[in-house]
Amino acid sequence: MISNDILQRIGMALLLVGLYTNVGVPISILDRPGGLLLCIGVVFLAYQFSHLLSVINGNVRLLLGSVFGLWSINILISPDWTYLVERVRSLAMLFGSTSVFVAVYVYLVSIEKKTFALLFQSLAILVLLGSFLEIHTFFRDFSEYVRSALYDGSFNYASEDRDLEFIGHIRPCLFTQEPSHVAKFLTFCVAAYGLTSDSRFGVLITSILFIAALLVTGSPTVLTGIFLYFFTVCSMHFANSLSGKLAFALIFFIVMLGYLNIQSVAGWLNIARAQAIANNADASTTIRTAGPAEIAKLTIERYPLTGTGLGARELVQDIVVDVYSRNPNIYVQRIIENPGYAGWGNAFFEFFVYGGFGFSALIVITYARLFYEFTGHYVIGLVAFFCVFVSDSGFAAPRVWTYLAIILASIQHRSSRFGKEFLP
Repeated sequence: MISNDILQRIGMALLLVGLYTNVGVPISILDRPGGLLLCIGVVFLAYQFSHLLSVINGNVRLLLGSVFGLWSINILISPDWTYLVERVRSLAMLFGSTSVFVAVYVYLVSIEKKTFALLFQSLAILVLLGSFLEIHTFFRDFSEYVRSALYDGSFNYASEDRDLEFIGHIRPCLFTQEPSHVAKFLTFCVAAYGLTSDSRFGVLITSILFIAALLVTGSPTVLTGIFLYFFTVCSMHFANSLSGKLAFALIFFIVMLGYLNIQSVAGWLNIARAQAIANNADASTTIRTAGPAEIAKLTIERYPLTGTGLGARELVQDIVVDVYSRNPNIYVQRIIENPGYAGWGNAFFEFFVYGGFGFSALIVITYARLFYEFTGHYVIGLVAFFCVFVSDSGFAAPRVWTYLAIILASIQHRSSRFGKEFLP
């Protein structure tokens, strides 16, 4: 008979495979990116359900209920009910993803911190080694064969010329659809390791892993992880007073402003890709950062109180097309042919498209309190939310919420080092 502990470990291993590959399952609604992760996550949730009910406190239950209550009201009073089916589907997806988020968090905080750190350090090293082999050996051929089988009929990255121009080598996809998926997984694995390592060389090892990830992937996502790691570590050590907390909140605000003006900031750097970003010649950055930020700004101007309502991205399709038409390197026809799907590369700004200014403010406050229940830190919890969600797409999708669960669990483990226990 397989023990409960072994079954949970197997479930977590499968869930991490689903998180990394982001593949779908050829069954109805699951036949889309992240379908396997959601399927495994729901099974993992169901297996732990009775345990979750016993450990999740009343505050967490109330806050989770408040979040879904607010999103339900947001749908009911949104400006147009044309896309009601998509809204209900998005609400159901968000419910499933958030439930998986809670289940993953509870499991990860229940394991020993040393085991947690070793797990994510090992995963980071394994992906770095595989990436190195793909860049420099014939292993790339095997990886490409697996990719063609896994993602047959869907998007598969093929921009080698761009990689050679900006990075100097063809970036690794390592069994995923595109290099950014490798970068995200590496980034949050290294951050999770760094935040939980008790080694006296922990900061040095974490820095080496981050530098290696940056060199291998050439992705700005790694910079987001570096900021998250050092902000969290420094904040826990030095922000013990109200003035200290306000100072770190100000630092976060300044960094967020810089992120919102990434094209201007990139212009200061004498690096090929940075200059391409500054000159609006890098399609990836436009779709993942500058474009979604502009779409969120224009949507809030049109629907300031409610946004489009959860799941109704088609309602601002004209804004999306207009924004991306300004970049000559973006194939706008693909966005026109896939309204509500293509062109949405940033879950953080997608959140503000759905909620406008009014509802987003209410929901952010609720999330801040929820993350405090999980970590004991308001600002650090919101910084984690920002860093994870600006790094990926799909606000209601399971991948961003699973990454957030990993980071919040690592923050909780680190909090316990300072004599604080914030288990739900």
